[in-house]
Amino acid sequence: MSVIGLESTDLRRIARKLTLPRTRAALRQSRRRGVLIWWPVAAVALVICAWTRGFADDVGLPVHSSEIEGGLFGSPTLWLQQNIYPLWPWFFQWASLIVHVSWFPAPWLVALFVSWRRPERIGSFFCWWIALHAGVVVAFVLFPLEPPWMAEPGVTRVIALTLGERMTDSNALAAMPSLHVALPLTIAAWFYRERWTVPASAMLLYSGLVASEVVFSGEHYVIDVVGALAAAGLIYLVATVDARGRFSALRRLASRQIIGGEALEPAGLSEPAFSSLPTSTRMAPTPVSRVGVSRGDS
Repeated sequence: MSVIGLESTDLRRIARKLTLPRTRAALRQSRRRGVLIWWPVAAVALVICAWTRGFADDVGLPVHSSEIEGGLFGSPTLWLQQNIYPLWPWFFQWASLIVHVSWFPAPWLVALFVSWRRPERIGSFFCWWIALHAGVVVAFVLFPLEPPWMAEPGVTRVIALTLGERMTDSNALAAMPSLHVALPLTIAAWFYRERWTVPASAMLLYSGLVASEVVFSGEHYVIDVVGALAAAGLIYLVATVDARGRFSALRRLASRQIIGGEALEPAGLSEPAFSSLPTSTRMAPTPVSRVGVSRGDS
């Protein structure tokens, strides 16, 4: 008997591989042990970052509008919606929604892929992800920005045309940088650093697709995309700095300087031998008597 080309023996073999004892045995391997640790840690850390993001606009710093975008790029979102969107409204409406919503499960699917193929590197992957989220929360606090759909007259929030009132956001001013673009860019940078070129290229293409969508749909400015590129680049630079190696090099340099200083001034010879004795106890130099000594003596 076969099911979709699989013999019963094959099905039993697959079932045995999926049993709990075999799963526990696989997780006992040192290279997979970090998966059990990092997944809950990352989930808690990212939930905290998302929760903090919702309060970033409550600090009270000045809210910026579209003046920077207008000065640098004009109004690309308005142009796209007036000239491209009318060509096929139904398609662009649903395409924008699908691309926008795909961003939420995409990084978790990538994390599953990394856990499966290279479980020993899942800690590094999650560290990059958490560092990005924590960094952009600081940016959201310091630079609250109204998105195009809120700031520019004539710009429509395209994905809200489908979702309607179901489209909610705990902090609509958290726009600079675009986390929708920064996260896939950071994941692409991580893959490139790991010399994993195929998934890196795929995530880079996905980043470009998301960047186009968020500008087209009125969610972000072009400057938000530039800010996302800067954020991902900063995470990459910080991660590539060998802090431990640099600290060790500084310690070695400091040790050489200390040893060199001691060699130039040996211990115990930097002062006169009796300098620690009171003046009264020091022996005065005895004068040499020259009585009876003359040039004519032989």
